[in-house]
Amino acid sequence: MNSGKLSLKDGELVIRFVRKAIEEWVKNNKTIHDVPQHPFFNERHGILLSIYYADGRLHGRIGYPYPIKSAFDVLVRCAMSVCQDPRSPALKTTDIANIKSEVSILSEPHAVLRPLENNFLPAKEGLIIVRGAKHAMMMPGDFDGKPVEAVKEIAKQAGIENSLINDGLTKFYKFESQTFFETSPNGKVGEKEHNSGKKQLKSGKPAKKPAKTKKKGRHK
Repeated sequence: MNSGKLSLKDGELVIRFVRKAIEEWVKNNKTIHDVPQHPFFNERHGILLSIYYADGRLHGRIGYPYPIKSAFDVLVRCAMSVCQDPRSPALKTTDIANIKSEVSILSEPHAVLRPLENNFLPAKEGLIIVRGAKHAMMMPGDFDGKPVEAVKEIAKQAGIENSLINDGLTKFYKFESQTFFETSPNGKVGEKEHNSGKKQLKSGKPAKKPAKTKKKGRHK
């Protein structure tokens, strides 16, 4: 059973743990084995970890959108993998003092009921699209526009034609996120707000749980 929404103090604990895991991997090529004394780390959560340089450029982003492993395992694996994200040079010891981490804790994805544009809010909810081996993920607030345009955009990211969006074989799942971030390298920790301005919409059944995925996107 999950402990529910985390406090800012809890979020700071998560962020500090991630930084420690990154430092341990980059400096010593080792992973952390000691689990922090907080229920969250033993619970199963979908998690997305992003690393930025101090100037705001994205170094790397990787995660598990489905709650298939403990938060501890996911954070350690993501910390190790994001250091070697192919979109950027591998992190070096000298980079540690110049990076900021951001951790998004995801709710369990649920199927989006049709019509999609009436049951998905881009400002508040993230979206996962799956069609066979093709898939992509959009975080809450990633798309500043109407739901129908967000659906077309994520289909484009996944390499799925618009004509196939409503054929019944393309699946969509939505989720919410609680996101904590460093305001500066090893600095204060803040929490992002994902606002909808509308009432909660209905969801379908929980999504099936494939392996981890890298979130497609461009550098900031």
